[in-house]
Amino acid sequence: MKHIIIIVLCITRLACLGQSNVQDDTAKRQLSFGLGASGTTLLGKNFYGGYLEFRYSPLNRLSTGVDLSFFSKKATDTYGYNVRQPILSNYEIAWLVQYDLIRAKRLNIGFNISNGVNVLQLSDNAEKVKRYSRYGTTMQPKEVAVSYLYQFEPGVDLSYRVISGRKGPDFYLTLKSKYRITGGNPKIGQRSDYQGFMLGAGITIVGLI
Repeated sequence: MKHIIIIVLCITRLACLGQSNVQDDTAKRQLSFGLGASGTTLLGKNFYGGYLEFRYSPLNRLSTGVDLSFFSKKATDTYGYNVRQPILSNYEIAWLVQYDLIRAKRLNIGFNISNGVNVLQLSDNAEKVKRYSRYGTTMQPKEVAVSYLYQFEPGVDLSYRVISGRKGPDFYLTLKSKYRITGGNPKIGQRSDYQGFMLGAGITIVGLI
């Protein structure tokens, strides 16, 4: 038992030394926030919307966090349902991990992977239903069908610093490219209809804390 404790203590000490020797640059242990416009292909149609991203960097070059996307489009296909004015809404909720392959003074290029849920909702804009919230009531299109799929996305981010905050956060112009791979049995269309590229452009704020 004594030998085991000594070995554990040695491993812990080495891990701490390795952690302390990691380069302490501006991206280490920082919170970043990104938002922008994005486009993707679903069910053979082009969708446009936006994305939000919250990430934390626990180690040099490595960051992790939540990636959210939303797309919406009026449709003509009813996908086998009784719908007079079909509307498609797509939500993507994923956990993202990114490693920065290139980190220069102004330019960052990172490879990332994300796992999450893809939700596609088919609604009828010809029928309205009342929705209640803490702020009151609203009339929204009637939900007809919803598909829930597992989603895996490898991607690449390219960020160029446009504003350097000496006493505050840095601002980056960010370009994104991802490829969506899904799993499951959708109620709207086929599983292969959900696979495709997502492209985005926006602003990333790094160094909020």
